[in-house]
Amino acid sequence: MSIQLHVRVLTLLEQNELAMAELYRQCATHVVEHAGFWNDLVTEEQTHALMFQVMRSLVEEGDIDLSHRESWENVAAMAEAVKREIDAIKGQTLSALEALRFADAMEQNFTESRAFLVYPNDPPELVRLLSSVANDSRRHADRIRELALRIEEESAIG
Repeated sequence: MSIQLHVRVLTLLEQNELAMAELYRQCATHVVEHAGFWNDLVTEEQTHALMFQVMRSLVEEGDIDLSHRESWENVAAMAEAVKREIDAIKGQTLSALEALRFADAMEQNFTESRAFLVYPNDPPELVRLLSSVANDSRRHADRIRELALRIEEESAIG
């Protein structure tokens, strides 16, 4: 796989993170009672995007060699799916639970995709980056589900 293709994939991953940050920013705007929760996720997604941007720069400059990577399975498909899903809900006003369910589905898509799969010969910087983003996606999904459960319990009581 050429440097240009690696750069393209890292760019797609960066754009995915920025799209998720934008989704969470919209949720913070529409679900103001949980704006702090959503804004924390915005910050984390923006950090991931910056990490992919740095990795892309290192690859472009030849400081990191990814030539052993033949494939970044599902990255382009995942990026397009994320974009379609987010575009589909733009402008909609979601309830807190709808926003949480949508965000949970998006984080699950990340977690279940093979985009963050680490290969045996990956450089340590890439291993740390992919592992960190994968772990954060799982943690985001857990936090999202916890808040959804709490809201459901509160609405059942009240």
